[in-house]
Amino acid sequence: MIRKPIQTLIKQASILIVDDQMTNIVLLEKILRSDGYQNITSTTQPIDVLELYMANQFDIVLLDLEMPRLNGFEVLEQLQNFERDNYVPVLVVTAQSEEDIRLQALQQGAKDFITKPYNSLEVLNRTRNMIEVRILNKQLLNQNRILEERVLARTQELENTRFEVIQRLARAAEYRDQETGNHILRMSHVSRLLAEKLGWQQYDLEVI
Repeated sequence: MIRKPIQTLIKQASILIVDDQMTNIVLLEKILRSDGYQNITSTTQPIDVLELYMANQFDIVLLDLEMPRLNGFEVLEQLQNFERDNYVPVLVVTAQSEEDIRLQALQQGAKDFITKPYNSLEVLNRTRNMIEVRILNKQLLNQNRILEERVLARTQELENTRFEVIQRLARAAEYRDQETGNHILRMSHVSRLLAEKLGWQQYDLEVI
């Protein structure tokens, strides 16, 4: 499979903008679209963010902090609970300049922040950097999944081979002495049945 260049993947990234003020959304969309981003979704309703994120798995969420009904910190908590140990791609948007507000956002899972009024270059650079990290993180997770599947498949092959060797040894004994060979197979079968009645786990059943 041919991989797309990272620059292409970045421009194709899915973006969610969350702000209760439509004017702020329009401005951010204009900045991003002027740089080639087209896959942009926006909402003024913070209560819709989790559902949108679960459905689309956005590559970045530009999240305002000061919103009614649900503020940015509460939205952050929802996303963090959904992703658990995975990377949460949130770029906080705030007019707050207090250091404790920024630190709280970072502690709750935000990866970076931009301030209002917007500086176009800052918006583009911070957005690009976060999307790149998100893409690399997804690629790493995918590679790990592929490796795990290969390890499981190889382990199963080895188990099958081992079981086949044991059966062939029993058959070999049978050719020399049919009663001995059948006795080995009967012992194997009965031992498994007894262990199963005792509540042994599947792996231990195979071993015995």
